[in-house]
Amino acid sequence: GHRANMKAVVTPEEQPCVPACRRRRQEESPSASSSSPSACGGEECGEDEEVSRLLCGEWGCASERMRLLRVLVLERGLEARCRHRPFVWKLLLGVGRVDAAGYASLVSRGATRADCAIRGDAKRTFRSDGLVRERVADEQITRVLNALRHQQSAQDESASGANRCPVCAALLYVMPSELEAFWTLHALACRHCPTYFASDLHGVYAGARLVAACLARLDAQLYRALQDRAKTTTTFEACVVPLLTSLFSCAPPLHQVVRVWDALFAVGAHFVVLLCLALCSALRDKILRAAHPLALIQPRNLPPLDAPHLLKLATHIAPTLPHHLYALVKLHPTTRITKADIAAAAQRDDAAAAASAAAAAAAA
Repeated sequence: GHRANMKAVVTPEEQPCVPACRRRRQEESPSASSSSPSACGGEECGEDEEVSRLLCGEWGCASERMRLLRVLVLERGLEARCRHRPFVWKLLLGVGRVDAAGYASLVSRGATRADCAIRGDAKRTFRSDGLVRERVADEQITRVLNALRHQQSAQDESASGANRCPVCAALLYVMPSELEAFWTLHALACRHCPTYFASDLHGVYAGARLVAACLARLDAQLYRALQDRAKTTTTFEACVVPLLTSLFSCAPPLHQVVRVWDALFAVGAHFVVLLCLALCSALRDKILRAAHPLALIQPRNLPPLDAPHLLKLATHIAPTLPHHLYALVKLHPTTRITKADIAAAAQRDDAAAAASAAAAAAAA
């Protein structure tokens, strides 16, 4: 299992994070300059010439190129079959050289205590998506998640937990190798949203409370409809937990999830809270008319994901979020946020809103 076919899993040396167009030029002509006018043009760099030029260093300094790349990804998005997507994701997440020997060492340690649970989840992951099942093997998911569990054991963290498999499978689907998928997942788990990968899923539950607190202040009517406990024993916060834990990878179809992740990685992991708010907003009319509104936001009942519409709503929601709550939204993927922190922030935002309303009434 874990020790078999290691040559197919990793290469014998560390692989630098280099875009395909530049790697080909280096192989063909080691002296080729990355600033050459023809370095990234034409068919060689794929479908999106603007992305190609940013990746290959033709415009401005590195920090400016990164800023422009984030803006481009968020505002326009990558093309559905953009061959630069793996490199763009690694660049946005800060994945540099991928350590093949390190991954091989983790895989060689074999199964963890979570192995049975991981294998069970892997068999259920994207079961109805034939393309994913064709490209991503259960054994790959199992190897990557067991390796992550080994990696995080020294940090008293856990890679186990609900909906890890969809995140892993989505990365394996997009990345050109299992090795790159592992180190990209590692960057998410250790740097960008460690509280989401903690053994107690602390960041996920904090995110769910922040979704509820923000929605209560953005759309009180919609919030009340989703809080009607007389109609169900499930809470609104519990319904958004799978979406947060899986970073929306549990909401099919996967090709739309991939486009959502383009923006998520460009903005930051906290953007998943805004995506939940956007989803509620997109379903608002149906929720207000439904006899069982919470059922509509459970992953198995969601309509097919419409990434462009969802991202448009999320970017419009961002500037309307209450100031203090939004500060916690940005912090929660990397910092432990308590119920008391959220309650205090909500109280400050409510006081500020009341003062603003009073001032407006006095001016009128």
